[in-house]
Order: sequence, then structure tokens, then C-alpha cells
Amino acid sequence: MIKLVGVQLAPTPVDSAGAAVDPAGVAYQFESVRAMSWNVCNEAGGMRGSDAFCAWRNQQQGKAEAIASIAHTRDLNALLLQEICYSENERQTNNLLTMVMRLLGPGWTYTTQTGRHSTGSGCRDGIDGVIGNAIVVRGKITSSWGVDLQPVPDPRVKRMHCAKVEGWGTTLCNAHLLHSSAQQYQEQTAILVEKLAAVGPVLLGGDFNHSYRAGNMLQPLYDGPYAECDGQAYVPGDSVNEVTHNNVPENNTPQPPTKLDYMFSTAGFASCDVLTEWADSLNLSASAEDPNGYSDHAPVIGYTRGQAITWRFSEKSGATVGDASGNGYSGTVAGDATWSSARGGSMSFRGNGRVAGVKARGVLLPTRRSFTVSAWARVAAGAPNGTVLSVPGEAIYGLQLGYSRSDNSWQFAMPANDAPGGAGNPIDRVAAPAKPGVWTHLVVTFDAVAGKIGLYVDGKLAATASHTSRWTADQEFSVGSATNAGAVAAFTGEIDDVHAYAYPLRPVEIANLNAAETIRPQTPAGNTTIPAAADPADPGCHSNGGYGTTPTLTPQLAVRVAHADPTVPVWGEFSLWDNSNSNKNVFYLGDAAGVSDRITGSGTVAVTVPTLIPGHLYGWYARSTDGRSVSETTAVCHFRVPAQ
Repeated sequence: MIKLVGVQLAPTPVDSAGAAVDPAGVAYQFESVRAMSWNVCNEAGGMRGSDAFCAWRNQQQGKAEAIASIAHTRDLNALLLQEICYSENERQTNNLLTMVMRLLGPGWTYTTQTGRHSTGSGCRDGIDGVIGNAIVVRGKITSSWGVDLQPVPDPRVKRMHCAKVEGWGTTLCNAHLLHSSAQQYQEQTAILVEKLAAVGPVLLGGDFNHSYRAGNMLQPLYDGPYAECDGQAYVPGDSVNEVTHNNVPENNTPQPPTKLDYMFSTAGFASCDVLTEWADSLNLSASAEDPNGYSDHAPVIGYTRGQAITWRFSEKSGATVGDASGNGYSGTVAGDATWSSARGGSMSFRGNGRVAGVKARGVLLPTRRSFTVSAWARVAAGAPNGTVLSVPGEAIYGLQLGYSRSDNSWQFAMPANDAPGGAGNPIDRVAAPAKPGVWTHLVVTFDAVAGKIGLYVDGKLAATASHTSRWTADQEFSVGSATNAGAVAAFTGEIDDVHAYAYPLRPVEIANLNAAETIRPQTPAGNTTIPAAADPADPGCHSNGGYGTTPTLTPQLAVRVAHADPTVPVWGEFSLWDNSNSNKNVFYLGDAAGVSDRITGSGTVAVTVPTLIPGHLYGWYARSTDGRSVSETTAVCHFRVPAQ
């Protein structure tokens, strides 16, 4: 069932190291799923010392507060919960899921799936409802379904449970596998992989009841197009394959803790964390003291690769900049920042303006972890130093992208410490030449594991530097200026299409981000040969066979060109060839002879061709360019010149 309590694109396969494999380089477009998977063992299990012991199995309020606290402090938008009691009707309120939903607050929805096919699924010890799995999201669940993972019915079989969320391209799935025998486990895994393949982009979490050390059982998942979140490090010293479960003794012999809980995603992960402190780690003998955690399992937290902030500045009016990433991190226009028509909608700064965002809050832009920031910027001629974007700490910025007038360069800087600048606080920098008055695409990546900063200009790597310090700047993410005295002055010029990501984009993604956001000139229109052909009468372009004869050996070729940014110069490039002489070109696209004069914004441009051969047939087309990118070409036109 689905109960109301109050945007993603298709991810891609991963390589053996767990990094997203994205041949098209479009992973940067994905929004992030920030999920927790936790077997909360709500009333399941027996007494301490038994092989089914669960810590505080019926202490529901404590478990509910733990779940909600993690969801709020980690800014999660999805919870995959196993062994949780939930109500079968509106009258049943003494159960863990009802308590969790009250604490989460408005805007969350859930869907549930009973844990077993047969009887025996009711909750005990005075707890209302039944026990099973739940998918809880900050959003609206639009559909959900269960998937049998056993080819032969078993009274204990737990189904995989999946759900779709409004506006998300990623399907959420929750699994709790049995482990009675190797054959049974292999059968479940094979069916799980088969069913996931039909779902498409997916985030799968759950209690798999199998150790990663015996990887052959889960190998079909690792071989598929899925990254496993705790299979790689995201910061220096980050542990991988952490323990998620503390086992009970067998024949009075303690068993080592192991990893039984996993999270897989077709999008890959920006980070992963196992919250071992929330799992009971005390001696599991019958005489042991009270548990020190809320479950025998630890929560697994995973953030899939996705956008943290996307400010496109397309509103064109008002005091608020919307966040197109879907995360709701809007900005507020302040000072002399004003809307501009440049690039079809951008923000103009005149040295005393900014767009004030939100605090970094770790998941948004974790400056001690890996990240990427990008923006289009056009610095004004003669402008002073200025900040394109920044995230300050208490005493100095944690990251800053800006313009330096002294050497006319774009610069990105990260200080070693949150202390005033100077000899005691070295600052790591990368720089590349700037072109005032020219729109430039700037991308900076920080790879925390490699300890390296990279500056990309117009899609190409321009400079690198080492940065091995680790501290978190958590003040407002800002565009156009900074919020403290540790940063340079406000920007003078225009800024557009700002993005932030909580992981380093790869070169192919940066190149495609640049291509996707480059505004191309419009395809020319109104092809005209001047003077127009008189016989047969024609406005100047025979595009579908037939040749009109123009009355001169030196006609002009003209088209109307246009650019979405009315401040950008644009011009035409023409190609002309002789159809009567084996298509020999008179000039090619881009040849100096076939380039028109420039015009700002839009207008008609033309070239005069050299003296042509009497009686010959000619064909031509054109494209428009702003010097950075080109449009598609026009349809082909034909004409004949008069015979002598």
C-alpha cells in the first residue's frame, strides 16, 4: 500500500573499480539519491545468546528517533528498511513505521511489503501490525511492487520490493535475502539480477545475509551494471567493505563480525558510509549487559552521483534563483546583481552584487571531500579582481573561483586551513589565461583521494595542482562575491549556468557538459542568391532540383543569421561548388573567402563570390558561427550563371 504523509536521468554501468562507466559523458546530469539501508530488527528475533537475537527488538521509540535523526542530519531522501513493523490499517499506531513517519514530518511517503508469504508475519509483544520491509522517500511514491526471488514457494521467502518516485528516473528496490543453502542463495541472486535488468536505472539496498568475502554468491550483481557503494574509498583513509553485522556465538565460539548489508546503484556513488556506532557490538552471550546499539545491523548510507546545485539563471526577474537539480537549494539575488538577456538568460554583476545560496551542509558541497564546481563567466574589460563562486569558512574561503586582474587569469584556490591568509596558511592554486569580454566555461574538480585540483577551460584541462589539506567550509555557497573578508572583491561581468557536484567529474563528462551548455548560433534562414534568377523566376534558391539563371558572373550569397545572446557577434560561413566541374569547390566552409562580415545578435550577412565560369551550374549552403561554435548548415541551393 502507499500512504501520503505530507529528478533523475538514466544512470549508466560501472567498471570493476566501482566508478560509473559513462561512454556518453552525461552522468553529470543526474540528480542524487541519498539513501540509507538498515535492517532495524523491529521485534524480530529472540533473546540475547540465541541465533536470532536483535538488540532492543521492541524499543520502538528509540529506533524511530535513530532513523529520523540520521535521515535529517544526513539530508537523506530515501530509506530502505528491513524487519520493520507497520500498520495494516489506520487504527494501528503502535508500530515503528508510524512513529518514524511522525518524526520525519511532512513531504515523506512510504510503501510496504510483508516479509513472508505465509502466516507468522504479525508483530508480537503488543506491537501493532505486521513485519516486513518499507521504502520511505522524501517525495511522492507513484507505484510499487513485489518480486518473488525463489522459484519454489517457501513460507519464509522475503520478496524484493521496488518503488517508483514522482520525478525520479531511478527505481528504488529493497531486498532481504534468505541464506538456507548455497543453491537457494544462488537462485535468489539470479532472479534478482534478472528482475533488476528489466527495471532500468536502480538503487538497490538491503540485508543480503551473505558476506562479501564469499563474493561468488553476489558476483552476478558485481558483474552487472552496478556500483557497490562501500567497495571504494571516497576520502583518504576511508575504510572499505566495513562490518555491518555482529554475529552471535556458535557453540559458544564467538563468530567474527562481517558485511551482510549492501547498496548497489547503476548511477555510481559520490560517497558511502557505514554507521557502525548505531549497531550493537557487545558480547552476545545470554549474560551480557544491555545492547549498545539499536540493531544487530549497522545502517549503510550511500549518495549516488548527481547534481548538488544547478542555477541556470533563466528566471529573468525576481529575487530568487531556482535550483534545477531538484534538491531545493535556491539562491537569493542581492546587491547590484541584475538579470541579463545574455546567453538567453544570465546574471549581471557590477562589483557589488551576489547570489547568496545555502550552507554547504556536507552533502551539498563537502569541501573536505571530492567535488566539482562549474560556471560560465564573462569578465568585463578592465574589471578588477572578482569572485565567480565561493564557499567560505569562518576565517577564509574553503574554495574560490575568480578572476585576477594582475595577470589577467582565471584562478581557483583552496587554503590549507580555516585561518586568515598569509605565510601561516598556504593556499593551493590553479590558473589559466582569461579573455575579458568573452564567455568562458570554467570547471574545477577536486579529487580528495588523489589530492589534486584540476581547472578546465572551455572543456579542456588547463592546469592542475596538489591539495592534500582537509577541512570543511560550511558557510553560504555564493555566486558573484563571497561572504567574508577572506575572499577577493565581487565580480564585474556576467555569470550563467552554475553547477556543483559532490564528486569529481571525469574529463568526458566535463567535455560533454561544456558541449551541452554551449549556446550555438541558430541555423541560417532565408537563403538568397543576389541578383535572383530571372528565368525561371526565383527568389534566389532552387533547393529541390532545377536551376534558375542569375544575371551576373559575380552574384552575392546571403542568409539571415541569429544568436540567442543578442550581445554576441555572429557571422556566416559559406561553401560554394561547381556542379559542372566535378563538384570542384570555389570555397569551403570556413575559408577566408567564404566568411561574411560580423553582425551583433542577428541580421542578414552576405559574401560576393569570385568570377564564375559562364554557363556552369553551382550549388551552395551556409552556416552561422560566433567563433566558438557553429550551427547546422542550411539546405543546398542551386543556380546557373549566364553563358557568354
